[in-house]
Amino acid sequence: MDITFDTNVIIRMFQPRNTVREHEKLVEIEKARKLYEKMARGRHLAIIPECVLAEFCAVYSRLTNPSLALRAASKVREITKVIAPCHEPGFFRVVALIDHTFDAIPFSVAHLYGTTFITADEGFYKYILDKGLDKRLNVDVLLLREL
Repeated sequence: MDITFDTNVIIRMFQPRNTVREHEKLVEIEKARKLYEKMARGRHLAIIPECVLAEFCAVYSRLTNPSLALRAASKVREITKVIAPCHEPGFFRVVALIDHTFDAIPFSVAHLYGTTFITADEGFYKYILDKGLDKRLNVDVLLLREL
């Protein structure tokens, strides 16, 4: 399965378990790590926009330190196809149609590349489904904890 995901999913891939107390977040960490392992073994092709990787690096640097963030970003880059979607025809039309937060960018990539979109953001997940954008744009949308 080809996939695209938001920054929260990458954070969960690397987030230390001892920094989380909520059971739901621990489940997300386990699911994200299994997803990472499958990507590393070539079972999933992950296509992500470069801005998601940049956001991950910035956030993870705050959570840990710049050195760990750079190493983690490098690991992600090795097993994903990082793209510059702003050059794709139709990209901004889709972002404007979604009319939401930063997560509109990876969701637009999922639409443009025909990938399944995975998010850890339940609010955005509900927004997409409530607006019918998954059906309108023909994108399979999954919530990380339900993988």
